[in-house]
Amino acid sequence: MQTNASSPWPRGAGGGLSLTFDDGLDVHLERVAPLLETHGLRGTFYAHLQSGISARPQAWRELAARGHELGNHTLFHPCRKEPREKYTWVDDAFDLCTYSESRLRAELSAANTCLHFIDGHLERSFGNTCCHTTFGAGEEERSMSPMLAELFPAARGAVTHRCAIPGPELDWTNLGCFAADNRSLDDLQRYARTAMQSGGWAILMIHGIGAETHQMHLDPQAFAAFLDWLADLQGDLWVAPVIEVARQLRGTD
Repeated sequence: MQTNASSPWPRGAGGGLSLTFDDGLDVHLERVAPLLETHGLRGTFYAHLQSGISARPQAWRELAARGHELGNHTLFHPCRKEPREKYTWVDDAFDLCTYSESRLRAELSAANTCLHFIDGHLERSFGNTCCHTTFGAGEEERSMSPMLAELFPAARGAVTHRCAIPGPELDWTNLGCFAADNRSLDDLQRYARTAMQSGGWAILMIHGIGAETHQMHLDPQAFAAFLDWLADLQGDLWVAPVIEVARQLRGTD
């Protein structure tokens, strides 16, 4: 565990971890957030505005008031339809391959405004939909990074299965994450240990909890056991929403 004065982690922690939950599912309100709170933990919820967040704004407002982050996950959850047979569930109208810079910027800004009306916050992180980091196609394909740098203090970015390492080389517009869905308790613990061993930041991307909640999901027993294990670490690993970790690390740049 890192304990030297140069460590960016608070309270002598050896690394950081953020639990992120995508798509604004009812299970996030009804089971995930309460279970996190029972363990003294808080998460980041990336709920796009076409999801349950529009149907239950007061419930999401209360969740945010309890210390969780409502992250930007766009208005309409656009993704690159490449290959098209993999993304049949994405409407052609929301194919990132067809997006212009002005359209993407307008949708991200509108989502920020809507979320501000819900939680009152002016600053939040971004969770890339489908973990895609570009828009447009062919010679017109462009990185989102310059735009994200203007709109957000941090963006989760692509699946890398690596920790983000604090320091001047850290790409705040593409931090990387671990795809945690369908993983075992041992896998989840290994991801967390990677952060403690490297002094880095592990960002876990999760969708549902239980097969009935989302095609991509964690086993409820594995999730509950993982939270028990995190709570027992007693400060060896700092678990916090993405926006809180970003503020901590950016303050030590």
